[in-house]
Amino acid sequence: SAWSHRLRSTRPYLVRGLQIACLLHVITTHLFEVRGCEGPSMLPTLSPQGDWLLQVRLPFARWLEGLRASERTGAGAGMPWKTRISKKDPTCGLPLRIGDMVVSASPRNPSRYVCKRIVGLPGDRVLMDPRVQLGERKGPDLYVTVPVGHVFLTGDNLSHSTDSRHYGPVPLGCIKGKVVARVS
Repeated sequence: SAWSHRLRSTRPYLVRGLQIACLLHVITTHLFEVRGCEGPSMLPTLSPQGDWLLQVRLPFARWLEGLRASERTGAGAGMPWKTRISKKDPTCGLPLRIGDMVVSASPRNPSRYVCKRIVGLPGDRVLMDPRVQLGERKGPDLYVTVPVGHVFLTGDNLSHSTDSRHYGPVPLGCIKGKVVARVS
């Protein structure tokens, strides 16, 4: 019949399309993702009209960091996923550093993602609002100690950013990925 012949001729294309869809799902869920970011909070680093960012998922970034460390030291060769979590490692093995740009679920609206910069790691003491000049400040400086399992995030454009200064330190579990490149 014509219908079964048509089905047999299109079946390889359907199977290939399904395989590609599954592969793309695995890549964007576990490895990396290209995500749009817009708004003035990251000026001048990012355009307020929107930039596309390549974000590496943190478990994959941790695995890559383990590979690099085992190549440098020879320790843990072949087992880059084995890392120790200790008080000496406040980010729980995640390759996060001050100055890294990350994508995080918004603490105020978890279905929305925000792009911010890490300015404080667990145990760091962070000045809540460094923009205020000494002559304008009323009262003592307000410092916050970042609790274990959290990071302090701010936008590069402090006057136009809603960030940890407003909603407090962000749990590490909200960090979805580390931005490694702007995609043009």
